[in-house]
Amino acid sequence: MDRIQRQVVIEVAGSEGVDLEQEAAQAIANVSLGDLRKAITSLQVAASLDSNVTRDLVYETTATAPPEELHGFFLACKEDGFQPARRRMRGILDRFGLAGTDLVNQLHRELGSVTFLDEKQKLAVTEAMAECDFRMVEGGGESLQLDAMAARICGLIGN
Repeated sequence: MDRIQRQVVIEVAGSEGVDLEQEAAQAIANVSLGDLRKAITSLQVAASLDSNVTRDLVYETTATAPPEELHGFFLACKEDGFQPARRRMRGILDRFGLAGTDLVNQLHRELGSVTFLDEKQKLAVTEAMAECDFRMVEGGGESLQLDAMAARICGLIGN
């Protein structure tokens, strides 16, 4: 589906006179999660700001953090400790305009592709993210819950 979706988005961009970079087409496929309507809407929103649609513009206009930013958070938890991981997490929230639950969901989707964690670590991190998400949905303060999640992940996977 990813390849077909990219091709449809490229064709729509071409018919609308939008210059769509190849990396931007891949970014649209990533953020739309297989939903073609969402893919076309993502293209339309980005193109409404600039007729040259770039990867960065797609992530900026869809309130989605790029995979390398999410990976960077996990890497900071593993190698740098709580404060650097917390700063990285806050930067992602601010830069991409994410709500806490959105960040947790994006981190969860990206967790499967993190190669420097083993299955047991991924399971434990998933539980930490699920608990954080639940607490935020139940009314727990977003900032404190995200900090607690980052602290727990650092404890689970840190060196």
